[in-house]
Amino acid sequence: MKKILIYLTVLCYFSCFSQDKYVLQDSISKQPISYANIVLFSKGKIVGGTYTDNQGLLSISEVVDSIRISSLGYKNKSFDKRELTNILFLTHIVYNLDEVVVTNKAIVCKKSINIGY
Repeated sequence: MKKILIYLTVLCYFSCFSQDKYVLQDSISKQPISYANIVLFSKGKIVGGTYTDNQGLLSISEVVDSIRISSLGYKNKSFDKRELTNILFLTHIVYNLDEVVVTNKAIVCKKSINIGY
């Protein structure tokens, strides 16, 4: 009985300080997405941030309600804590840009495009 009590105490201790681990992958190729930005939310407020490692692995140690993931070339995606699974997927986004002309002559810009925020 004493061994069972010690085992349960140790198990409870480690589960209180455990980290949730996830893998972030491309939705088509299933390749890991390295160095994606992760914003952590709790009760609608930002409580922290992190990023995926070079293998697309993500660890969350804070108590969060939701997360928002962004990475260059992919659509931003928000996940509620209940929606999180072991593997998270992002979909590609394509930007169609007009041609770029490089010259040594001074020209007047007719149109400017802002990309991002």
